Amino acid sequence: MKTKRTLYWITTLSIALLCGCTDISKEIRPLDCPTFKLDVNNISQLNIADFAEFSTVIPLETSTESIIGQIKKVFIIDSLILVWDHKGHNVLLFNEKGKYKHRIGKQGGAPEEYKEIMDVYVTSENLIQILDNKSRRILTFNLSGEYIDCKTLPYYLYSFYPTENGIWGVNSYQNEERYYLIHLPSSSTDQIDFGYFSNQADLTLLMTNNFETNEKTEDVFFHYCYDDIIYKIEEGKLNPYIDIDFGDQKAPYNYDKTEELDEKMITNSYLGQIHNLYAYGEHLFFSFYRHETNKATFNEYQVYISTKTGDCTVCQYDIKHSDEITISPIPNIVGISDGKLIYQIIPDILPPNLIGRLNDMMPDNKVVAEDSNPVLVLYKLK
Repeated sequence: MKTKRTLYWITTLSIALLCGCTDISKEIRPLDCPTFKLDVNNISQLNIADFAEFSTVIPLETSTESIIGQIKKVFIIDSLILVWDHKGHNVLLFNEKGKYKHRIGKQGGAPEEYKEIMDVYVTSENLIQILDNKSRRILTFNLSGEYIDCKTLPYYLYSFYPTENGIWGVNSYQNEERYYLIHLPSSSTDQIDFGYFSNQADLTLLMTNNFETNEKTEDVFFHYCYDDIIYKIEEGKLNPYIDIDFGDQKAPYNYDKTEELDEKMITNSYLGQIHNLYAYGEHLFFSFYRHETNKATFNEYQVYISTKTGDCTVCQYDIKHSDEITISPIPNIVGISDGKLIYQIIPDILPPNLIGRLNDMMPDNKVVAEDSNPVLVLYKLK
């Protein structure tokens, strides 16, 4: 679906917290943001050339020290490539050609070690912050892998965004006021400054990159897994930025328990649960799910929106890459960093007969095998 957006300005609808307010709760301003209607029955091809141009292909070196299980995030820092391997619980550093350099921190029980990585953030000073959920700490390292310090948190966090005034964090209702999103002030991180999305129900945590920084505009976005709105963080507040309208197939978020949602999902077909949000300048990317009637499976769709022109494209697998890319990468973006849009090709899920074609794409006559690390495909965003 590639159409000019239908823009709605809704001034009468207020978004309030899902439960009663307390003196540390914050309400979200009335919904006065643009709305984009998405129709999965009218999908089309996403042509990357419309908003980006091919940059390079980078095969990540495979060794016993650098095996990657599942890429969660990729950062480009001074031409270096930082990879968060979610499955392997590692943060790995490669050079601009994909040659492995070293790990950032390691898993263990020592003060400078982490137990489980839930999120990774790179500061403006190129320091690497690792959120360790199990020990409730944020550990800081430099690019050389040297341990700098750590901050102990009073609550479990599953995603975070640090600011000068404190830390935004997804706590997923594990606090007295049952907030999903909390803010811990820098002056006193042993208490909640304020929170959003209070709910007394036991809701499943949907893992996603809740926070996204637009490195060109420096805007910071947040999305809550139980509504279809993308928010902008402005002056310590959440303000609706874009509303996604799924029409009659909007997922039923007004339930009390996860079991109630599961029951509704198997008896109807629903769209929703926005995730994998990325932004750069006017370019906005995200994914959403389609839950099929009477099936335990679901389909995933990719969305591109130009906030400047209002163009909106919904696709599933039909992404047109540059002529240099003869093997299609995974549709999901793994990062936007240094103005680069980053996809990955995973060799071990390719049919054996395609490995030869993949090697034809490799720079400097490098060779990849079926068990090699992922190959990164980079585009420079316009």
